[in-house]
Amino acid sequence: MKERHIPIEEYAELQGYNYKTLPTNKKARTEFLAQQERLIKLLKSKGFVEAALIHGRKRKQLQDQLNDDLALLAD
Repeated sequence: MKERHIPIEEYAELQGYNYKTLPTNKKARTEFLAQQERLIKLLKSKGFVEAALIHGRKRKQLQDQLNDDLALLAD
């Protein structure tokens, strides 16, 4: 399966969140990351390992971007 690049803003939106609120809203950020973790675990448990890996990479990319954005807000 070829992985399609989805910008992190669009990925967050597909999951029901607005990326622009995630750096400033800790509750939304925590819920979003927990939801992603549950999704990845569910995919793995159902045997959809490749899909779980794709979501895991996207979650990591989004988390890295959030950390960068949070660092900028702290400055």
